[in-house]
Amino acid sequence: MNKNSTRIAVYMVVLSMMATGIIYFVAATQEVNDASAIAQTETNEGNQAGEHDSDEATGTTAQIMGLPLDAGLQTTLFAISGAGYVPVGLWMLETKHRNKTPYIIAIAGSLSLILLYVASRTISLPIVGLQDDVGSIDILSKILQGGIIAGSAYLLLSFRQQIKSTATA
Repeated sequence: MNKNSTRIAVYMVVLSMMATGIIYFVAATQEVNDASAIAQTETNEGNQAGEHDSDEATGTTAQIMGLPLDAGLQTTLFAISGAGYVPVGLWMLETKHRNKTPYIIAIAGSLSLILLYVASRTISLPIVGLQDDVGSIDILSKILQGGIIAGSAYLLLSFRQQIKSTATA
């Protein structure tokens, strides 16, 4: 495999990793804003009905970061995912072809997130239930994650080719 094409592939995978990390940070922020707006609406409706306790008005007792449990878990997942993509992408950029580990981590992480997304849309998961919303940010992140998987697999195969060519030389 051409050395120039593998260099371009590294940069494309790193770019996809950074973009996906940013998308997950945006999704985490969006989740917090959406949950806060819903909680505020429910609190206002509860206060109009004569209820003064915010837990009774929202109907939730379990919370994470002041958000309902499902929104708190989703926000945490999105933030951790975004925080994971960025350093692994930088690790790829730093090591280029000297280390396979960041590419394996990128494949495993992206594949896990895609499978979790598909599962959340097809079966009722504990706490979050069955999700029915599919937005443009979801589609974009899954396309980028598919590209990360394909690019990382290509680079891992190029490692194997380089090892074979140096062994026979």
